[in-house]
Amino acid sequence: LPNGQPIAQTSPIWAAGMKISNPLAFRELLAGMNAGMGLNALLQIHQLELIEGIDTAWLSTPEYSRELKLGSAAVQIGKFDAAIVALEKVILLKPDYAEAYSNLGLALQGQSKLDQALRNYKIALSLKPDYPDAHYNLGNALYYSGHLEDAIEAYHKAVALQPDHADVYYNMGRLHWLRRDF
Repeated sequence: LPNGQPIAQTSPIWAAGMKISNPLAFRELLAGMNAGMGLNALLQIHQLELIEGIDTAWLSTPEYSRELKLGSAAVQIGKFDAAIVALEKVILLKPDYAEAYSNLGLALQGQSKLDQALRNYKIALSLKPDYPDAHYNLGNALYYSGHLEDAIEAYHKAVALQPDHADVYYNMGRLHWLRRDF
């Protein structure tokens, strides 16, 4: 920004090179940026989308998609209660949305509710069996609940679907090391 001004001191119409079409969303965005949050996380939390070429930020996605983005962003910043509320709303709006169940599992796992997390990962996989992140998340929950053989099986399914999933290889290696299975 010019002269190192905080973003809140810039024009409410133009900020960081973007034309803002929703003043309320803009105020929320400013508050978060001034608190030091990253723009991408704030855009997800406030359900804003930058439309390339138009330079306008506005609410432009279906409600269930906005709530999924909100829930996913809340998981990323450790706001598990808010994530659960948003993701349960997604499931009410679109009960066959595997990503919502998997992300709800992440939020529940963040609250150490492993049985509920496992149940949601399994629902996600029943809806979308070829979803590598759900297999990976299931593997992590199985690992933390002490089911190491099942965790390895879930990790193998994840890498079979997405061979370049580095986190899966790391966790599989860690599991083999812990078991002295190398």
